[in-house]
Amino acid sequence: MLDALAAVAGRGDNMDDLHDFEALVHTVEELQAQLSAKEEQQNFLAEVIADKQKLCQQAKEQHEEKVRALARQARRQRSRKGGRGGALSAPGPVVSYENLLPPPVVREDEEEDEE
Repeated sequence: MLDALAAVAGRGDNMDDLHDFEALVHTVEELQAQLSAKEEQQNFLAEVIADKQKLCQQAKEQHEEKVRALARQARRQRSRKGGRGGALSAPGPVVSYENLLPPPVVREDEEEDEE
């Protein structure tokens, strides 16, 4: 009878080992599923980032083209006006420091001293 119990006990150890092995296999399968889900997420994010970078590059190129067009337009307008001076070289009253000062006051005493 002891031999039978030992045989059953021996089978029990084998059954426990088999059960543990099945649990490990199940855990590995779950981890592989999680890993593949994370890889899909990374691939998706990489695609989104690449799309956004492409959009940013296109926006940058459009902005640079607009700046070039505005610079061309400004050069054409300056050439039509006849030089780079533009409004600064337009004729008009000349304002200088002397024109901003009030006229000098001449005293009668000074006039007599000069004579």
